Amino acid sequence: MQLTLIRKLASLAVIVGAVSVSAGTIVSVVESGGDTDRPSAKFTGQTFDISNPNGTVLVAGYTVPTFDAGAKSMTDRTHAYAPYATTSTLPAYLVGNEYIMIANNDRDNASYTLAITLNQPANLYLLIDNRLGDADAATPPSIGPTGAKMTWVDPAAGWTPVTTGSNRALSTARPDEIGIDESADGSINNWSSV
Repeated sequence: MQLTLIRKLASLAVIVGAVSVSAGTIVSVVESGGDTDRPSAKFTGQTFDISNPNGTVLVAGYTVPTFDAGAKSMTDRTHAYAPYATTSTLPAYLVGNEYIMIANNDRDNASYTLAITLNQPANLYLLIDNRLGDADAATPPSIGPTGAKMTWVDPAAGWTPVTTGSNRALSTARPDEIGIDESADGSINNWSSV
C-alpha cells in the first residue's frame, strides 16, 4: 500500500495509527523536493543525527521513537511534541503510534512530496502548523479546498479534522491540538492541529 502526500508551505508530521496497527507498519518513506543540506524524512525505528544546514549536530544518534510527549518533531531542529497545556496529555489515539519526521526548512518547498509505503491499511493523521495560511498560531490552519494552503487536505478525499476537544479551548468545534516545544525547554511555543 503506497500513498503520496504533497506538502506545500506547512510544518507537518504524519502519524500512522489505528487499534489494529502493529509495529513496523511504515515500510518506507521516500522524500522528493526536500532541501539536501539537512536530514531527509525519517520514521519510527530509524536512527540518524538531527542536524542543521550548517552541519552542526543538534542530537547525535537519535532513534525515532513512537509518538509521545518529548518526541522530536523535525529532522533539522530540536523541536519536541508536547500536550497542548501542562495539565493535559497528548491524545490517546496518537500516543504510541509510528510517525514520520520531516525537516522544518522544507516548509517552503512547493514541490515537496512524501511517498509512504505501509504494510497494512492504517489511519493517517496530519499535524499541521496552526500558522499555515494566516500566520496566527491561535487559530486552526487555513487549509483545504477553500483554504489558503494545502488544498489537497480535502474532506472529499477523506481528510477531516479530529475534534475530540483535546485543544486549548476544550472545544469539539475546533481541531485537536499538539503543542510544539521549539527549544525542548519545557515551554510550548506553537501549536499544530490534527
